[in-house]
Amino acid sequence: MKTGLIPTFTLLAAAVLAGCGGSDVSVGNASPAGGFRVVNGIPDSTGLSASLGGGNATESTGFGAVSKNYVVATGSYTATLSSNAESFQIAGVAIAEDQLTTLFGTGTISGTHGGFTAQESLVVPSTGQLRLQWAHAAYAESQSVPQFAIYLIPPGSGIAGATSTTVPFGTASTAVTVAAGTYEIVITDPNSGNKVVFDSGSKGVTLPLTGSSTSAYAIEIAALDASGGSKDGSAISVLVLQNTGESLPLFNGQN
Repeated sequence: MKTGLIPTFTLLAAAVLAGCGGSDVSVGNASPAGGFRVVNGIPDSTGLSASLGGGNATESTGFGAVSKNYVVATGSYTATLSSNAESFQIAGVAIAEDQLTTLFGTGTISGTHGGFTAQESLVVPSTGQLRLQWAHAAYAESQSVPQFAIYLIPPGSGIAGATSTTVPFGTASTAVTVAAGTYEIVITDPNSGNKVVFDSGSKGVTLPLTGSSTSAYAIEIAALDASGGSKDGSAISVLVLQNTGESLPLFNGQN
């Protein structure tokens, strides 16, 4: 199946998917469509692009960043990812109506590389709420920490007694609804006595991110390998991704 990537979104949830871009190739106004974007989690990549089913490719996206949102006809595709003159494929990339599909590139260009997808609903949550999903895309760290326990807590409160979400490498959690507000993000190794491997910092991170005029948000928070293997005392970094096009990189202890 070939597809085009088009710059306008015509779904019921159009108001909550901004920042669309790409080539002006229509899938037809009557065709069901979904959202699609690419996250480059490959530290030695100078830029990652993706083509679905042999269609036009997304923009080239640098490591630790996310592409624009694209619109794609619903269906199941094989994605061809390209970076540093290397190409590889990810099968079974699903595009569904009123869903935003994120394709995460993982590993290293010089070694093992691959990817996985996560889908999140664009159906508007209640006022003052946001839809939240976690993803584990940190390949190098997964060799010693195959799954993360991830906490979203009030800033400075600590994880004692808090509820975590367990996320194995190459997967995304089920999306949940949480109240908009300021949070601290803590990631631990549940198989090593809950050893902390990342802490965004006690000042906290405000969700949703600033910069959008809409009041409906779907947010993914993805753990990535840190460029160079370590930054600010952690082998991972975190990328906060908002359906409206904004994103925020987080490094250990900086917030």
